[in-house]
Amino acid sequence: MTAEAAEVRAAPAVAPSVDGRVLQYAVAALSVALLLARVLVPGATARPATLLTLLYAAVLLGSIAVPLVRAPRPARPWRATIVGAAAVAASVLVTGPPAPLRLVALALPMNAFAAVSEEALFRRLLYGRLERFGAPAAIGVTAVAFAAIHLPLYGVVALPLDLGAGLLFSWQRFASGSWAAPAATHVAANVLASLR
Repeated sequence: MTAEAAEVRAAPAVAPSVDGRVLQYAVAALSVALLLARVLVPGATARPATLLTLLYAAVLLGSIAVPLVRAPRPARPWRATIVGAAAVAASVLVTGPPAPLRLVALALPMNAFAAVSEEALFRRLLYGRLERFGAPAAIGVTAVAFAAIHLPLYGVVALPLDLGAGLLFSWQRFASGSWAAPAATHVAANVLASLR
């Protein structure tokens, strides 16, 4: 390890300013409100795909625009990504029959975009904010928040699956040091769900 790398590893985390924390909370609250509004979109407009695209774009851009101040740590995304891919592959065993292809063409890009937007919010912004309270708190809170945000869409019957997915994605965030691994796994899961 070089002296420069050791120095980066040893760098203490710097707390964000009060204005930075307020911005983080405001963006997180607005993003959660937008995600909760998803249930209203299909019945509210003749162009739900356009509205959903704008909604996910707002969540994604807001979640990555907010600066997070933390000590950098080396990213190890491959191991965590492999575990996530194995979990997604195992889910094939419990899925139902494939969806009609005309529905897949519409759902596939939107589901992939939704996955990246949600991961930017939960595993980048929210996890990054909670990381100072320790990994168990960051993993637990982001997993529960992820499951809760899906309740209006899928109901209580999907809660165990959403909580399990949230725990997997949050663990990947911890294990890899980046939100890229959970985002890749979430996209793969959503693509698989679109095809099944």
